[in-house]
Amino acid sequence: MLYIVSNKKYISGEREPKQTSLTILRLQKLHLENSFVYHTNLTENDALFLVSSGSIESENEIIESGNIIYVPKYSGFNFLATKPTELFEIVFNYSEKFILSSKKSYVIKSPLDTQELFNQIYRNHSFYDNLPGVNEGLLLNILNTLNILCNSYSGELALYQKCHEWIEQNVFRPITAEYTAEAMGCTVAHLNRTVKKYSNKCLSKMIAEARISAIKQFIKFSNSSSQDIAQKLGFESAELLRKFFKYHTGVSLKEYKKQYFNT
Repeated sequence: MLYIVSNKKYISGEREPKQTSLTILRLQKLHLENSFVYHTNLTENDALFLVSSGSIESENEIIESGNIIYVPKYSGFNFLATKPTELFEIVFNYSEKFILSSKKSYVIKSPLDTQELFNQIYRNHSFYDNLPGVNEGLLLNILNTLNILCNSYSGELALYQKCHEWIEQNVFRPITAEYTAEAMGCTVAHLNRTVKKYSNKCLSKMIAEARISAIKQFIKFSNSSSQDIAQKLGFESAELLRKFFKYHTGVSLKEYKKQYFNT
């Protein structure tokens, strides 16, 4: 039987020959003590883990509650509970290649309604008169939501990478946040949110850091004067260059030169 999600109701119907299958193989809630080490080998199945409370550490990354970890087929998942933690684990088989599939796990910030679907699946699992297709329908709803989120993340990541490359290529020009956003074809607010999401810094700071790095390169690998550097980087004067450098580094251009060449 195939259960189709329709306005949050689950309708049974005959499976068409070409339709894909989705089957839950294991469903459990894990209560982990602090410092508990978890290890699993997933050979032929995908899995989702929802950190519903506490936090875990995996591959040197702390994953707080509210996040879903998608573990693709043919990979394992190891982590350390950094505090008392509750996890939902769903191991499933999907005959169609899952869009999220890759060689590494994904960590996805889960919407509250998606987190509630995990609870609903688990509640259903405790009653034997519930048909398994209902839970599979709920899981399909979760997978669809995660796919939408990952597609959104992919677009944002591509924008961030494009922005970063553009700034590096145009670092010798007096670029601003507004000018950069215009080049990216989006608003300053949207670009700033995207940059902050992937770098934990605002767009203006990323531009400033790139220009500071360019100034340092001139100092280290050329005999250019402050006036020459100012002209090459689009500053109106050497004085503005010196003020810019002091503001963003906390040391004067002269002090930096002295520190570098004395080391």
